[in-house]
Amino acid sequence: MYSIHWMVLLVVGLVEGRGTYIQIPKEFIDDSVKASVHCADELGLPVDTLNKFLSNVFEDSLAMRKYIYCLGSAVDVGDENGNLKHSLSKYARTDKRKAEVIKTVDECNKEEASDKYEKAYKVSTCFLNTSPVQFKL
Repeated sequence: MYSIHWMVLLVVGLVEGRGTYIQIPKEFIDDSVKASVHCADELGLPVDTLNKFLSNVFEDSLAMRKYIYCLGSAVDVGDENGNLKHSLSKYARTDKRKAEVIKTVDECNKEEASDKYEKAYKVSTCFLNTSPVQFKL
């Protein structure tokens, strides 16, 4: 039952927000939801922290940093150092959008941090705030 709660929050939260949104292709949705549930459960992520994440409010807390790192690693869009990978562009549908994602990833990966969790947080926050492309379920 606990996992169903997380899935509902994930689906509702990723549809909310701001910016230009691209629907995540169906073939990636199941893995994304499973990864989110796994990371939230594994970390004991507080519901209010997940709600903030799903509303595109990335609070600067250790729980949020670890969740972002875990989720990025689990869906293969984050590396072991906390950087975003170009594979994030797999969710974009056109070459133009893929190029925009890759350009933003390269810029945001320049963020400096003291550890992999802070790096994942800073890079993801940069992407959220500067990318012309955002993704939704």
